[in-house]
Amino acid sequence: MRSLVAAALLFALPLCALSQTQPSRVDAAKKAIREKMRDPGSTRFRNVRLLKSGQVCAEVSGRNAFGGYADFELVAVSTKGLVWFIDRPPLPSYDDWPQAVASAPISQLDRWQRVLDLHEQLALPCLSEAGAEEEWRFINRRRGDLNAATPPRPKGF
Repeated sequence: MRSLVAAALLFALPLCALSQTQPSRVDAAKKAIREKMRDPGSTRFRNVRLLKSGQVCAEVSGRNAFGGYADFELVAVSTKGLVWFIDRPPLPSYDDWPQAVASAPISQLDRWQRVLDLHEQLALPCLSEAGAEEEWRFINRRRGDLNAATPPRPKGF
C-alpha cells in the first residue's frame, strides 16, 4: 500500500510543477510585452497561447500617442524573453526595401539576414496555416533579395 501511495505522489509532483510553470511563463511574457508598450498600464491581451516549445503568442493592444487604443497585433515572446512584434519586424518597409538592400553595406545585410531568421523562428509558429504560408513567402522573397545583393565570401570566412 505504501508503495502505491509513493508511486502516486511521484507521478503527481511533476504535474504540480508543470501547472505552476505554465502560468508563470505566460505572466513573464506579459510583463516583457508590457515593458515594450508606450503605456504599459493600458496593455490588453487576448488569445494568449503557450506553445509546446515554451514560446508565448498573444494578441496585444494598448493606448497610442493620441490616447486611443490601437488595433490588436500579434506578438511572440521567445523562451529567453525576446519580444517580437510579428506585424512589424525591424526591417525597411516594403517600398524602401530594394533601395535599402542595394545601398546597404555587407554588415547591414548580415543583420537583416539574422532578423529574417528570428522572424521565421518566432513568427511562423504563432500564425495560422494560411498566415504562415504568406509570411513564409515574405521571408523567402526578402532572403532572395539579400542573397542577390551579398557578394560571395572567400572560403573559410
